[in-house]
Amino acid sequence: MLLTGALSAADSDLQRAFAASYAAENAGDLAGAATALAPFLATRPGDYLLNLRLGWLAYRRGEHGQAVTWYRTASLGRPSSLEARLGLIAPLMALERWSEARSEAFAVLAVEPGQVAASLLLAEILLRQGYPRSADDVAARLVAAYPADATCAALRARTQAALGTAAVAVAAAVPVAAEPAPLVVGITAYGGGLAYGGATTRSWAALGGMTLGLSSALGEAALTAEYTKLTFTNRDPFTETDLNLVLGRWLGPVYVRGGGHAIHDRAHGWAAGTSVFAGAWWQTWSWLGFGCDAAWSRFHVTEPAVTAWQVVPRAGWWQDLGAGWRVGQDLDLTAIGLDRDLGQGDAVLWSAGTRAWVARDDWSIAVGGWLGDRIYAIAPDGSAVHDLPARYRNGWEVTLGRSWNRHFATTLTGGRDSFAESWNADRATAQRLVMACTITF
Repeated sequence: MLLTGALSAADSDLQRAFAASYAAENAGDLAGAATALAPFLATRPGDYLLNLRLGWLAYRRGEHGQAVTWYRTASLGRPSSLEARLGLIAPLMALERWSEARSEAFAVLAVEPGQVAASLLLAEILLRQGYPRSADDVAARLVAAYPADATCAALRARTQAALGTAAVAVAAAVPVAAEPAPLVVGITAYGGGLAYGGATTRSWAALGGMTLGLSSALGEAALTAEYTKLTFTNRDPFTETDLNLVLGRWLGPVYVRGGGHAIHDRAHGWAAGTSVFAGAWWQTWSWLGFGCDAAWSRFHVTEPAVTAWQVVPRAGWWQDLGAGWRVGQDLDLTAIGLDRDLGQGDAVLWSAGTRAWVARDDWSIAVGGWLGDRIYAIAPDGSAVHDLPARYRNGWEVTLGRSWNRHFATTLTGGRDSFAESWNADRATAQRLVMACTITF
């Protein structure tokens, strides 16, 4: 698409540079096409048309990482632009950054449902990742809207063939790409310790666990088993086993999930604690999302048992800064209601938390903290329990991650929490350090 017509007449130098750039591209000189525009970057670093053009040229030269940077800059300059988002999808696909490419396609379709280019790319992403049925749903809608379009018909034939069904009219004439494995299997093993210090109780906990997960472009399923043993200075040891199941799936731009959590100890068996939770996340744009989780829990680790409900609204943003750098931040507000007093009042408990992260290539670091009241033993994502319910006041956590190759990654997490024990008003603290290793295949 020729862009010079969109430039102001006063920008004659830039118009001539664009004309020279197109002439060089038509002659096959892609480097010269970019060089013709390079002098204007110093004075117009955020110019939409300039970044859009450079993104296209970088993509054609095979410089996909640089193309992502130019297209991101163009999109930031014109947040309402769909063409910049569409341009961004192709280099993301070339880099096999499938989730980001899918997010960009969803962002375009959220603004313009049925947009042909975004639908074609989304179907291709799903097909490449081994989800022909979802790709076929997209292709079917395209064929219904554009029954005479050969590209849509060819795509539908490919998705039908990938499903193993007969696409009679054009299936034989359309080559079907080999489908990769539809699922990614991940196994995470972790272990660590927790030091607990209260006014009347001190304990040390050793914990270890394993997670088996199945994930794909469209969702996940994960089962976690964890064993914890607490050793006290003034009472008998306490052991606990936790099982947690999470199921999730993308439905367009909305991710829905749910699951359950069960706790086992010697005194109560598997009735020690049960929890069910559900939530949804709406990815409004590729860089911003909103969601909410809700949980219901009942714990017998205190007598009599306590029942609690929890609602957690969430928000998050993230950005790809180019050159391998990515940043983001998550925010949450927690509300918990109890059916009886735990010794400190039975009003609804409130807290707020945030987590910021930065990543470059295979390294990442996340720093988070929260302030307010919450119940230690309750988490809507089913995370494990390490002690009796207690009302927290504040805490922080740091996680360092490293992806060593496509199949192996490690994380190291350390943190500190300050709270009041449920059986008295004295302040207590807990420090924890956990190492995790993940293998995917």
